[in-house]
Amino acid sequence: GLIAVLTGVISESMFEKNQLRLEESRKEQDALIFTIEAKAAEIHATMDLNEIGEATVEMARDSMTLVAKLFESSLIEYTSHNLYNLVDLMDTDGSGLINCFEYQRAIVSYASGFKMLSMQEVFYGVSVCTYKISAIEKTLDRLVEGLIGGAVLERRTSADPENRKMKSPS
Repeated sequence: GLIAVLTGVISESMFEKNQLRLEESRKEQDALIFTIEAKAAEIHATMDLNEIGEATVEMARDSMTLVAKLFESSLIEYTSHNLYNLVDLMDTDGSGLINCFEYQRAIVSYASGFKMLSMQEVFYGVSVCTYKISAIEKTLDRLVEGLIGGAVLERRTSADPENRKMKSPS
């Protein structure tokens, strides 16, 4: 009986220590991600941005040497090949340019362990489709508004007796 009690106490103590280690590890990971996100924004800001804060794909690709140094100093595993290809997945709105949010999200995702570029390619494809569908939806809304507005206008003019007199053959 005493051995069972001691085993239970030791197991409980080990479980609590493990939980504390996990919590501490999560906090460290969150702090690291926050730092990476801030540094990614700083790197993006060093590029020759257009008037609305967007960089070309070439500028983003050139900045990957700074990202590599950031990853090295943060002890994040990477390959130059994957960082080079990561740039192709940054432009999620299909504009041909990379804004700070797109840049940060790609770098933070990679730093967080989302290193399978094929998964990022799927995410990129879905993001581009979502953006395009949103643009199509806005265009359709405008067209429907125009058609409904035009139909209302046509009904009003055809209901007008003065208008009918001009249209009817006499």
